[in-house]
Amino acid sequence: MLRLRIILGVFGFVACTSLALAQASGHHLTAEMIDITLEPAGPCDHVSAVSVVMNKDESTSFRAVQDKSDPCHWTATRPTFYVESMIFSLRLGSARTQCKVAQGSAATRVAKLTFRCCRTGARQVDLETTPEMSVKYIRSVPADLDVEEGSVPCEEEYRYSGQPVIIQSVWFPREAFDSKLERAQEVSSLRPVETVRIRLGYPDSPSLILNHASFMRRIDPKTNTLSAAQILLAHQEQRSKGISSMPEGFSVAADDAEWKELIKTLRLKSVKVLVK
Repeated sequence: MLRLRIILGVFGFVACTSLALAQASGHHLTAEMIDITLEPAGPCDHVSAVSVVMNKDESTSFRAVQDKSDPCHWTATRPTFYVESMIFSLRLGSARTQCKVAQGSAATRVAKLTFRCCRTGARQVDLETTPEMSVKYIRSVPADLDVEEGSVPCEEEYRYSGQPVIIQSVWFPREAFDSKLERAQEVSSLRPVETVRIRLGYPDSPSLILNHASFMRRIDPKTNTLSAAQILLAHQEQRSKGISSMPEGFSVAADDAEWKELIKTLRLKSVKVLVK
């Protein structure tokens, strides 16, 4: 039986605390517009599109509209929502932001967000499986107050809606694409922006880190695919590094058996990965 992993932690703590305080006081700040400012002015001039992830649900992301008079100012309208209960992040093409809670105004019904622009190095990733199956991904983003004042940890999810699965603005460490750096055990100069895990077939299936050298190194450059055997090897390497999804107390033999059962049940042959 595939295990059901329940991920506990502090993700969304700030937003939940703010909502609890609002509920306790009986006051709720609602909004219908999201007002976004990118700082500083120089780098944000090059941003040509902004996608907004709201409520940690990447499968319902939406586009913001650029202010014609100010390239660093973007807006979007949504059905009425409680400002205190929402966590936001942005996809900026070659970058992504941390996660933040907006500042609301009872007078204007506008949720205001300011993000620093831009931590570069993000890439679009397209995934396809053979045979086609459900694919879910989870983006775990730590808070980084040195980079983004007011940032909060969050865990954003995407629910399957067809293939190819397009993951926007994925951050990769330098060593994910450079075997020399990996062999030298060098690490990125920037702290990790996010960890992207994929789940194949079932919402509760074991996960595999996508934006890691153990996964990227095994992609066949001619076909852009990983075979089922390579998927298993990537997981085993992640397990050896202590970053896999194997629960505490689970034996290596049991973990391998679970992955082999998953691959067999799904009849998984390969995963195609295009990094753009």
